[in-house]
Amino acid sequence: MIIGRISDARLAQAFVDYMKVQHIDISIIQEDHHFALVVHKQEDVDQAQQEWHQFVKQPEHPRYRIASWHQGNTGTQFKNPYQSTSLWQNIKGQSGLFTQLVMGLSILLFLGMKVGLGYFIFNALGFFKVISADSVVEFWRFITPNLLHFSILHLVFNILWWWQLAGQIEQKLGSSKIVELFLTTGLMASLTQFFVADSNFGGLSGVVYGLLGYFFVLQWMTHQRRLYLPHAYFGFMFFWLILGFTDLLGIAVANGVHVGGLCCGMIQGYIDCKKGLFEKDFSS
Repeated sequence: MIIGRISDARLAQAFVDYMKVQHIDISIIQEDHHFALVVHKQEDVDQAQQEWHQFVKQPEHPRYRIASWHQGNTGTQFKNPYQSTSLWQNIKGQSGLFTQLVMGLSILLFLGMKVGLGYFIFNALGFFKVISADSVVEFWRFITPNLLHFSILHLVFNILWWWQLAGQIEQKLGSSKIVELFLTTGLMASLTQFFVADSNFGGLSGVVYGLLGYFFVLQWMTHQRRLYLPHAYFGFMFFWLILGFTDLLGIAVANGVHVGGLCCGMIQGYIDCKKGLFEKDFSS
């Protein structure tokens, strides 16, 4: 019998480990983007349901982590669709079509710039030199600079972070949400850099920082587990942001892009929390 569903595999395993300590066997079955918890024996259902209701209220309580430590490898297994020896299958398994589209376009444009088309591509897709009523006819320039990268390190760093963050959002919240975040954070990042510096910039880093800000606010304001990023990742990226304002990196850094995207993502995260988007992260 299914006693509940949860969207976070780690928390599902923690509950299973805790119940194993209570001598109740539970299996995990994946259903689309959720994990169903199935009690093996009918006589255990009532106790398991009571424990589940307690777990939903305090999923991060230490008793569940302690149970996992004691159990070690519990032997509880469920099918993980992301396991694959193929890099492409791993990328597909942990992202959606829009996430992959942005990655693909970024790579193609980078390759084009490296085979002699750089001047043409930047002139066609770079940000406006001047924003005017006449120039905004080329409206795509508000967004397309986010797809332009100028070095292999620049490209790899950004698309890996994009895949990590955007992939989660698209899988858990849908393609419409990641498209919305891409457009709004990308626009704000570009406008901020243009007004504080100039139009010579490019890269996904503004959007990446926007998504980072979105994750940060969600984890700060709610107990949702659909979207999760380890705290160390925030520390690394915020340290990198601060480092960009110094001369230690030895390269030009578009700090306006980073700050503009970050602020926009945090604002959107706050709005979505207030709208109650993450109130129903557990279901039974």
